[in-house]
Amino acid sequence: MSDATAQRLEAVCARLEAVAARLAAGGSSAGGAGGDDVHPSVLGWDEFFKADVQPFLDAASKFKELEPIANGARTGFNHTRVVIDAASKCKKPPQDQLMKLLEPIVQVITKSDFNDNRSAWFPQFKAWNETTQSFQWLIAPSAPASVVQNQLESSDFYLIKVLTSGKAKGGAEGDNIASFAKTLKNLMLKLQDYIKDFHKTGLTWNAKGGDLSSYKGGSAPAAPGAPAPPAAPPAPAPPAPGAPAPAAAVGGASGMDAVFASIRCSGDGVTGGLKKVTNDMKTKNMKDAPTLAPTSKAATPAAAAPVAAAAKKDAKLYNSKGTWFVEYYDNATVEVADAQMKENVFITRCNKTQIKIASKVKSITLDSCKHVTVQFQNVVSVFEIINCDRCTIFCDETVPTVSIDKSSGISVNLSRKGVATPPQLVTSNISEVNLVIPGKTDNDDPIEIPLPEQYITIIKDGKLHTECVSHSG
Repeated sequence: MSDATAQRLEAVCARLEAVAARLAAGGSSAGGAGGDDVHPSVLGWDEFFKADVQPFLDAASKFKELEPIANGARTGFNHTRVVIDAASKCKKPPQDQLMKLLEPIVQVITKSDFNDNRSAWFPQFKAWNETTQSFQWLIAPSAPASVVQNQLESSDFYLIKVLTSGKAKGGAEGDNIASFAKTLKNLMLKLQDYIKDFHKTGLTWNAKGGDLSSYKGGSAPAAPGAPAPPAAPPAPAPPAPGAPAPAAAVGGASGMDAVFASIRCSGDGVTGGLKKVTNDMKTKNMKDAPTLAPTSKAATPAAAAPVAAAAKKDAKLYNSKGTWFVEYYDNATVEVADAQMKENVFITRCNKTQIKIASKVKSITLDSCKHVTVQFQNVVSVFEIINCDRCTIFCDETVPTVSIDKSSGISVNLSRKGVATPPQLVTSNISEVNLVIPGKTDNDDPIEIPLPEQYITIIKDGKLHTECVSHSG
């Protein structure tokens, strides 16, 4: 028996033991906040961590450059255990206390952002960044396993790149690189299994438990202190000895009237202290006047202060005249559930958001979005992508046309049904756009096909003939 088979059998046994413990407990471990019993869901998490999280931590720790990922994963998954244990012993806390409890996980998600696309480790960091969003299953109102599945699909684009680079590298180092992708994907799949076993409808709090403030397994992080108030402006310096006191407004005048009134009262004394410039002091009359070289044009002074950033607009999902608008969502999961076949969907100005369109619609437009994943079933006419960066679309069934304009880092993923009736791909001004189709079998890796970006055009018989540039080594 191979080591891999033995490990899988051990993982199955551990999961069965956890389920058996849960059935034997019969809910008796749902004690107060100060109880010492370990809930079956916590035992199941411990087994999941040992069998599926630890291999990923080991794979990430093999590279010094990936230590931030290993540290973030260790913190995030360890604190998830704290949240699960607290839910088994405490009643549901107010929103502010819940956010304090989740603060370490929020920090892991925030610190996972990585924008250096010139780094050789960019795919690993981006895959981890997409994965961290799966921690939101803890607060999902329903179907938490789907949150993890959506993030797995979002990270799959980068995981494929990691696997490809590992195969190209070869040797032990290549195997370690590929192991990072394989263990991370396995972790996400097993996390879905764990959620379906213990939290199928969402994280459930103990209605008979105690307050979260009395929870002994771990304390919620203290709220950050309020910033100190700005220091008061310094008092004006006293006038120099012998200096005249500022003149009060004459005749009760104010503003510019007071200024002119003060000048009139001063009379000739206003210019009394000025020095007289004689003719010999003028440059044009100086015999040894130096020649002044022309100076460069003075630099345009910088603005005194940058224009205040526009206020962040509220996220909206609404229907107007046959079009569903999805606007300004950030780090969110959105489902357009009520769209009809004769209606359009317009998605704009969203960032790091997962959007699911559950029904057949007329068309879908993705405009000015970043790091957005769209999953849909059927489109009657066209799926348009305009001015977007690092976005991914998943077609569960069919779409006749996919149009991509002024966009980069786009991944178009087709199902087997979609490949059976492939869409037309209309592109202009694109970069890093890939079509991803399933492998020959369900066990094979998906096939990633880059769309051409360079063309050769020649004039032949008075007509233009254009062909894609092919690179041969």
